[in-house]
Amino acid sequence: MISIQFLPSAFLTNQWHVKKLQTNLIEVDNIFHLFRVLQTLRLSDGFHPG
Repeated sequence: MISIQFLPSAFLTNQWHVKKLQTNLIEVDNIFHLFRVLQTLRLSDGFHPG
């Protein structure tokens, strides 16, 4: 059983992890966006990957 005194710090740690996860997801989304842009540039350049 978790004692009451540990709940606030556990909650704060959890909030921090959620924030970190959101930041990582944004970074991943940016990488995928960059990848799509690069792919578009390659295709318009006449280069076909694969």
